[in-house]
Amino acid sequence: MLCSLQTPDDLIKCCVRALAVSHDTEAHFIQTTLDVLYNVGDSRSLSSDALDVLLSSDIDLEGLCILQSVTILFVVLENTSEHMVSNSALQSLASHILLAVTSSNTTVREGGVCCLGKFAILCNEGTLRDFEPLLLKIIGSSKGKMEVHAQAALVASNLALQFESVLKPYPEPSKDNKEDGSSSLCLSSMLFDMLN
Repeated sequence: MLCSLQTPDDLIKCCVRALAVSHDTEAHFIQTTLDVLYNVGDSRSLSSDALDVLLSSDIDLEGLCILQSVTILFVVLENTSEHMVSNSALQSLASHILLAVTSSNTTVREGGVCCLGKFAILCNEGTLRDFEPLLLKIIGSSKGKMEVHAQAALVASNLALQFESVLKPYPEPSKDNKEDGSSSLCLSSMLFDMLN
């Protein structure tokens, strides 16, 4: 049911919560989630009529699968405690989130940014440094929907309350992929620019 693209979001949330309480450990719950994510959007589970309806939306089939994955992950992360941060299975969820955050479809990207916010709050400061440049680039980008920029700014602001290092400038790599320190991304200055 969770793997089907036809399952409504409300039912997904209920199913994931039921999965969470039915497992004896969080590690087992996360491993089951990984198994579910592997099978999301299996086209064999769709009727041809349902596939036609899904494909008539503004999101392609791959985007729908990614969006379904982050919808599931959002609820999984709500039901996961901070002590799971060192679990390798939890860390492997990041690849699904990154697919959404880097999607060309703004709806998928916005869902990915929301999910990244939940994931980042569970992360330690070291893991967070891997995602910080991506969040700052989304905030500072001049293209895309304002909702995506605002969601990324909200996520970064929440993280700044937890980790002071988020407020420090992050060196932006130069065009030839060498960090020369000539420019940097800074959350506080970006937020100030957004408000003005």
